[in-house]
Amino acid sequence: MRWLPALALLVAACESIPASERARIWSSSELAEAAHGGAMVAGLDAGSLVTPGGATIPWLSPPHTLDAAVQPAGTDGLVIVPAWLDGQAAAYVVAEVWQNLPEAWLQPWYVLFQVPPSGPPAVRVQDAEPVVDVVPPSFFYSPFWQLFSVVIPPGASPEAYRDARTLVDPSLPRTEANPLLAVLSPGNVGLAAPAGVAPVRPLSGDPVASPRPGGVWVRGAHQPTLGFGSGGFHWGEDGRIVDVPLYRFIRLDGRALLLPDVLGTGPEGHPDPLAFGASGAPRSGAFSHLILVVPPTSAGVFLPADAPLRQAAVLSGAVQMPEPAPEIAARPDVAQYVGRVALNPTCFSDVAGFPGNCRWLDRQSAVEGALLDRRPQPVRFTSPLVGYAGRPVPR
Repeated sequence: MRWLPALALLVAACESIPASERARIWSSSELAEAAHGGAMVAGLDAGSLVTPGGATIPWLSPPHTLDAAVQPAGTDGLVIVPAWLDGQAAAYVVAEVWQNLPEAWLQPWYVLFQVPPSGPPAVRVQDAEPVVDVVPPSFFYSPFWQLFSVVIPPGASPEAYRDARTLVDPSLPRTEANPLLAVLSPGNVGLAAPAGVAPVRPLSGDPVASPRPGGVWVRGAHQPTLGFGSGGFHWGEDGRIVDVPLYRFIRLDGRALLLPDVLGTGPEGHPDPLAFGASGAPRSGAFSHLILVVPPTSAGVFLPADAPLRQAAVLSGAVQMPEPAPEIAARPDVAQYVGRVALNPTCFSDVAGFPGNCRWLDRQSAVEGALLDRRPQPVRFTSPLVGYAGRPVPR
């Protein structure tokens, strides 16, 4: 716990820092509130992160499509953002925003077990929700959890164990279980999608996984949660969550190019091989550092001739948009390339060599190797993956 004094100093220092620079974590419910008010969050339009009921859904509306998609009234939706991860089409949501907080730490999530009257083994206590010890806005909070199965005494009431301080008793048997990504204080949010339509990855239409609502006890008080499964992150021996870069393409003047982001697989400058958890979910992307990058104007974005995004003024003069060869545009997997940036866009007409001859900027090593103009932001996201390689991320 050597990091606790440093966090305490950070809290004290925040009192004298302007709000725009102050260390803060925005929960999903706070992001939704900001979106309803048309506010900015850490320099970002909150409406690009959460779609209020009755508003048009980013990425599913112009300029990415011909027609607007509207979030159902009375609901708020986390915006599904298309991305690339290790060369594959992916999708993520921003469930929390961290401003000027560069580190997150693995925290304990206690699940109650008990030996039944019939004898061992211990089984999970029915209807007893998990127990944690910290919630936002505390800087000790983290949505990245290590599960512990704790066996309470036979006959004991689970209501007596709704405070994590009662579960650190060394006499209580415990075993380490799977990791979990779950945000607290989510409010009434789900995934952004029109009424009666299943959520999908924009641009390609791939299905995605929806989070699971739940609840935990925090020092005797009940808190709602939104769970994203056991994938998406990994950590060091000290329990610090490994943050990965989230590269966002922009123009030289700073305006976003409205193209899919690129998620990393390791720390900035040190991409790791993409690893997968026991469920089959990628163990990367869920704690990301926003870094804006400017592609060279000689680079090109893959867009079929009829793609509405070709008409977006923000792309004009920033990147090339050559029409793909008809044979390439007719490929059954063409949707997996829409919005992908290549350093050599002439490959879009190379029927024999596509896609292998393209120098894609669709993975961390490629973006970093291209030596682009990079502009790190003091912003990190809790950014769980909801889709990867054309499929929902396993939960």
